[in-house]
Amino acid sequence: MTQYIKKYAILLVSALILSRLFPVILMAINPDLMTMQLSEEGTLSLGFGFLVTGFEYIVNIAFVVLLYKEMKKESIQSIPVLVLTFFSSLMGVLFFLFVVAYERMGFVKSKSYE
Repeated sequence: MTQYIKKYAILLVSALILSRLFPVILMAINPDLMTMQLSEEGTLSLGFGFLVTGFEYIVNIAFVVLLYKEMKKESIQSIPVLVLTFFSSLMGVLFFLFVVAYERMGFVKSKSYE
């Protein structure tokens, strides 16, 4: 259990830093990345938040894949945790840790659907 906590703590912190730092680097390299020329006089400029949010969702998808692999290894079937992870990687990882702890403590009853 402590392996999961250490692993995902490091991954969450590094993913948070990268998802904030990568758009800043992209905007420093190409400042007109989020700007489009509409006509001779007008331009459309999207906010920096669109880029940050897009990278956060890409990071969340990576966490969904990682958690899915861990769930298969632990033989846990919890689709709501994966859906939650897509929207918030921090909450998804926390609920994954709760589910793993719950399973390991033996509170889960038999999984028969009869």
